[in-house]
Amino acid sequence: MLIDAISYQLPEALISDEHRTLNDKDKLIILTPTSGEIIDSNFSSLPLFLNQGDLLIFNNSPFPATNKSHQQSEADLNNTSQVEPTARKHFSKELLQHLTEKGVKFCDITLHVGSESSELMSNSIDQKIFHQEQVYISSNTITEIKLAKAAGKRVIAVGTTPARAIESWANSGDIDKKQDFSQMVSLLIYPGYQWKMIDGLITHLHLPHSTLLLMVASLANRAHLLSAYQHAIKKHYLFGNYGDTMFIIG
Repeated sequence: MLIDAISYQLPEALISDEHRTLNDKDKLIILTPTSGEIIDSNFSSLPLFLNQGDLLIFNNSPFPATNKSHQQSEADLNNTSQVEPTARKHFSKELLQHLTEKGVKFCDITLHVGSESSELMSNSIDQKIFHQEQVYISSNTITEIKLAKAAGKRVIAVGTTPARAIESWANSGDIDKKQDFSQMVSLLIYPGYQWKMIDGLITHLHLPHSTLLLMVASLANRAHLLSAYQHAIKKHYLFGNYGDTMFIIG
């Protein structure tokens, strides 16, 4: 499959600045993959689109403010993210409290994000060898996921890294084991992938020719996703890891 099949043209002015502060006032576009329905909203309105019993999964990997490769030891780099997991930064204390009162549940995983987490080296997916990432999922989080699925509730990843972590576990053969999951994984998710655990995704609007865009296109209908991205461009949403947000509703 060629990357251009799911790419698009993005005006440079809509690429977010890495120094931009993220909060719950940022824009949020809601996409229903089955119908293609699009709703413009803001992140503080997220509770309107979540139900009691939904399970949100965050990546709790630390990202020090001085996280620069030349400033850290190898041990430090193995225990922190080199690229900041940013989707979680839109959640204010007030928003988390509102979600808690609604009965939404929260869990954490740990995936230390490497510096190669988003870029493709060629136009062909088959030629991309995805880097390895350290994933840790506690037995408590695994139990909560299983309970949510058994109850017919949605498991929603806050960011692409929890999605990769949970799907890596689901593909590992360890799904029935009642223990922590800790492994080096290398999972590139792209259109055609059969999702096993994740029902929805809260994420940013991803740049063309990135592995993150590939993942999102695999969860959402490709045509509907590209239509939503064109809508976001017309509405002047900001793209990239420090931009506005999208909720792909499962």
